[in-house]
Amino acid sequence: NFSLTPAQIVAAAHADPGQNTVQLNHIHSHFGIDGNSGLAIDTGVSPPQSPSSAIMGPARRLDPSIPNYFSSDFDAMEIWIGDNRSHIFTYFLGQNAGDWFNLLNQGILRTGVSDSDTHDKIVVQVGSPRNFVASPSDDPATLSALAETISANVNDGRSVGSNAPFVRITANATSTGETAGLALGLPTLIDTTDGNVDVTVQVQSPLWAEFDKVELYVNSTTTRTSSNKQSGNGLVSVKRYSITPDYTQSVAPSVVDVFPSITGAKRLEATATFNLTGLTGDVWIVAMVKGTDGISRPLFPVSPNSLQQAGNSTLANLTDGNLGEQGMTTMAFTNPLFIDVDGGGWTPPGLQVNP
Repeated sequence: NFSLTPAQIVAAAHADPGQNTVQLNHIHSHFGIDGNSGLAIDTGVSPPQSPSSAIMGPARRLDPSIPNYFSSDFDAMEIWIGDNRSHIFTYFLGQNAGDWFNLLNQGILRTGVSDSDTHDKIVVQVGSPRNFVASPSDDPATLSALAETISANVNDGRSVGSNAPFVRITANATSTGETAGLALGLPTLIDTTDGNVDVTVQVQSPLWAEFDKVELYVNSTTTRTSSNKQSGNGLVSVKRYSITPDYTQSVAPSVVDVFPSITGAKRLEATATFNLTGLTGDVWIVAMVKGTDGISRPLFPVSPNSLQQAGNSTLANLTDGNLGEQGMTTMAFTNPLFIDVDGGGWTPPGLQVNP
């Protein structure tokens, strides 16, 4: 008996009545073969699967007569999984976001999400990273009745992944007077007639979550890496993809007294504006907010993961701000906005892979 293929699993989940979000989890093992599992799907070819699959079907109890185990029928994909430095730098930025961008470049528009991957509360921190999802209400008592609405908003990409900061992204085209955003009531696609658009990223963050950098990714080119891994049917070559920002802006957040009548009711705020000019083709745009080692303090003790042990053996050491001592730094990412430059509807740029 063969196992169900990904396409069959997704179809079974979508068969549930009403609005559904089918989320593809652990994409670093799904597209790779981490833990001697996964399908070694190469998102850097079109369609996203090596011409001859790197994984033989029987190694995963899959029907060998099926030539391609990739399915694009899912709604969301888990690109940031767990909150430690390895999850961010090795998997999220070094592999998973590259696969996501490859799909976006091919017009396979799926929502990027983040999750804490909390299977064991002792070793994995609960609730970080998380998703901020657009909703008509933030009253917990109303949310169960809004479940299908929230599911639709996730599928529509109206979500931000974060381990602390709240991020708003908008894009304004002066030539058409249109504004795109992830908030309810705004389109995620706008037109420009002169090839120019202004992208604004607004960040609000608690005092313990410092940030100093805003990055923009625009039709980004990914960088391919290859490694030979044991698959269950011998060594296979696994292709994964890292990302590099197209625009970077340093920011110096201001401390804002949100409620002066309440002692300590303050937060960090900053706004970064990117003027994109001379666009000749349609684009997608993703923003990321980061805290940099040595510039922004890590999130300890709210997020205690990955803080270096050397030099932190006393309470005084642990409470000195830990600047430059690794630990979890601030991170957030948006889902994409889309700009139609030629007036013919949004067209994906096509795969852009280096080398």
